[in-house]
Amino acid sequence: MQETFRDIVFMLALAFAGEAAIEFLVSPLLDIVKVQDRAARTFTFNCLSAVLGVLLALGYNVSIAAVFHAEVINPDVDAALTGLLIGRGFNWLHRFFKQFTVQLGQHRTPLG
Repeated sequence: MQETFRDIVFMLALAFAGEAAIEFLVSPLLDIVKVQDRAARTFTFNCLSAVLGVLLALGYNVSIAAVFHAEVINPDVDAALTGLLIGRGFNWLHRFFKQFTVQLGQHRTPLG
């Protein structure tokens, strides 16, 4: 149980680190190339979040299947699924912080 909790917290930490990296690196680049279209920015952030999530899952060898004690038949599929969940976590964290900062009157994110 303690190991499962640790794994979940670690995946959340990866999602947080990935969100910070995307915000720090990608947002200024999109500003430089003057991408103002909200749909294009959202698509770019979502794609990069997915790729970075998969890379983090592979790099740190984390597994969503292990959290649920499921048998892994293909580790590559497990890494991809875990990475997509971590990448999606970037988006959830972004929305959470966006709502939180709007309530505090400090809203400043690249997606509006």
